[in-house]
Amino acid sequence: MGLTIQSKVKLNNGVEMPQFGLGVWQIPAGAPTRRAVKAALLRGTGGLVVEDVPVPEAGPGEIVVSMRACGLCGSDLEKIRGTYTAAPPVIGHEAVGIVSEVGEGVEGIQEGARVFPHHHVPCGRCRACTGGSPTMCAQYRATNLEPGGFAESFRVPRWNVDHGGVLRLPPSVDFERASFIDGIELRNPSYAGRVRGDRARHLNEHVLRVAETGSSDAHHAALVGTCWTDFPGITSEDLRGALRAHATKADGRGWTLREHLDGAAKQQWRSMVRDPIKRARRTMTRSKKK
Repeated sequence: MGLTIQSKVKLNNGVEMPQFGLGVWQIPAGAPTRRAVKAALLRGTGGLVVEDVPVPEAGPGEIVVSMRACGLCGSDLEKIRGTYTAAPPVIGHEAVGIVSEVGEGVEGIQEGARVFPHHHVPCGRCRACTGGSPTMCAQYRATNLEPGGFAESFRVPRWNVDHGGVLRLPPSVDFERASFIDGIELRNPSYAGRVRGDRARHLNEHVLRVAETGSSDAHHAALVGTCWTDFPGITSEDLRGALRAHATKADGRGWTLREHLDGAAKQQWRSMVRDPIKRARRTMTRSKKK
């Protein structure tokens, strides 16, 4: 999710990013065409860097989008900090912009179209998808915008284009508001989710007016499914349609104290203690071999 803000925070190497969870990077319209574009990238232990990268090119079935705004999500910050490993370390998935190039074979999308391209698109056929958990789909986690949403322009892969992952924006929706098209999480079972729930609901009712969602956000198998998103239908396409029509409803329950300590605490220990130690040991081992 994201909101336009004035303040920014400096990260470990001096790169400025909007503050946690409330940021939208915006690129002014009419930016000059050149042979390289700026992109915010993750570079291993070097953290977040802004680099010049080659201008993305659309291959068969692909499109290139000139970014106009991109929301900063909590998962982006977790990736920057090295505590999120559920998906490849590509940041920026709430990006919107204008199609600047259309690859061979693409139908229904023209240059100049205002779009929201999904960074992850599930297959819709595997056990996870048919069981109502498309975010657990292996294909879902394998797809990404290239080099990421925090780039002046990015490539949308063929899989995303072919499987309905590019949404056209209506004229009434500006780019800043369109970066919220993911929806807003109004139900989360954690204690933080309970504390922030009313505030998020008020924000959505009076400012954002986007689709509502619920998510367990557990990163722990035993707690997956304690919160969810209700929608009319059973397929991933039904869910996408419900999000566009704002026909979803956040549902579920909060974790008990025992569940919170047993699940969330273990996940935090793994991501903040065990995994960093493992990475440090691997780095030391590689250094010794050299």
